[in-house]
Amino acid sequence: MIIGLTGGIATGKSESAKYFEELGAYSIDADAISRDITEQGMPALAELVNIFGNDILCYDGNLDRKKLANVVFSDKQSKLKVEKVLHAYIIVRINEIISRNTNKYNVIVNAPLLFEVGLDKICKLSLFFQRHLRTNSFFYLVSI
Repeated sequence: MIIGLTGGIATGKSESAKYFEELGAYSIDADAISRDITEQGMPALAELVNIFGNDILCYDGNLDRKKLANVVFSDKQSKLKVEKVLHAYIIVRINEIISRNTNKYNVIVNAPLLFEVGLDKICKLSLFFQRHLRTNSFFYLVSI
């Protein structure tokens, strides 16, 4: 079974993924994949450099995440371009990992944008985590 976890920052997705892992599930972290695919020498980084130029790189050729964030958060079109590149690679990687593990494990897909990128369609169950800031309480919604 594939279970999707989604929600905002600090809502308990990663902590919940750890509990599922303790129960024997295989966990996939979309944020970790995003970091992996933008390492030096990776095709996703090369595409981003083709779009935004070397200004998004550190002196050593690695992605300067702060510079890219400044570009993304200052221009909606740039944000869409970054998302288009990264989401395509992330989805491919998630599907590769799932294909290698679904026969052995239940698979957890921890993805902040699970519904926005369509990954909910491959999940038998999706959990949406949210945090009420005023009371610092957490809750989740289930989608089957």
